Amino acid sequence: MKTALFKISGVPNAGDLIVLSARSPKGGSSNAKFTAKGERVSAELVNGDAVKIVKPAETPNEIALGLSQAFGTHEFAAGMFAPRASDDLLIVSVADQLDNVTFVAEVHGTGTVKVEEQ
Repeated sequence: MKTALFKISGVPNAGDLIVLSARSPKGGSSNAKFTAKGERVSAELVNGDAVKIVKPAETPNEIALGLSQAFGTHEFAAGMFAPRASDDLLIVSVADQLDNVTFVAEVHGTGTVKVEEQ
């Protein structure tokens, strides 16, 4: 069983797309996709006064958890991956039936998110 570790870092902006793909040389891939909401600012009325509410962008821990929940669910080789998140690490175990799987991480957007294989 192959195990891959990915460290997530940085801060996403609204709409950033983080994708981790497992690709087989025989064809096919399984993908985990996470779309960030980024920092959200809103206003609420408190006793007649407008109060600014700031919800921070997702943390690397939340991104790792989101990717682990999305990995391999409805795609090629469903059930062949055992993903889990541990803090800012995404840990993906691959079944022995899938040999020579390679992982490709992509981040699309303007945030500072990085996905680095360890």
